[in-house]
Amino acid sequence: MPTDRAEDSFTIYSLLIPVLQPTKKEYLVAETTEDLSGQFQVLTPAAQTKPPYAPIDIARLRIDPLDVPDDWKVPFQEAVADYQRNKEVRVRLEPKLRLPLPYRLLDSEQVKEYKLLQPPHITSPSHPWPPDPKLVKKYKGRGPLSLVSEVYFDHARTLGLVWAVSGCMENWYAFEKQNSQWLPAAWKDRGSCVEA
Repeated sequence: MPTDRAEDSFTIYSLLIPVLQPTKKEYLVAETTEDLSGQFQVLTPAAQTKPPYAPIDIARLRIDPLDVPDDWKVPFQEAVADYQRNKEVRVRLEPKLRLPLPYRLLDSEQVKEYKLLQPPHITSPSHPWPPDPKLVKKYKGRGPLSLVSEVYFDHARTLGLVWAVSGCMENWYAFEKQNSQWLPAAWKDRGSCVEA
């Protein structure tokens, strides 16, 4: 991870992962961030009369800048621009998370193994069911696995947007820096989700 992003990114991940995984045992986190380029698109209307107010569709979830307070609109647009520039970037997470419970960073092979523990989708049964008993034993007592994107920032590094999925829930989360401390964005319901 680029050193200029590392401290803020790991602070945001450390705030987000306990929200994603209400576990009492151990957090599971994919050690490589997700490449969002092939999965999601950022769409802006062709005719924009007020560019900061144009709705943006990201990751099948609608982020409406009208929901962003006026003093956060410019940082929000800058963070979206950072996403557009860096959505293909994948970084390897280091064991620098500060979490209330132990955690494991799973490499790509472990992520594939873990996904085999989930029932196959009816439309695309890509793996056998029930799962291999050795895998069940290996991940016994597991919580959900969290996959995260890189954190996308505004220029002043006061707003961070991060995409995450854990279990079957995926979303964009916003964090704001106040008095040198990162917090879930207070301007959204529950202070963390950015969704329609």
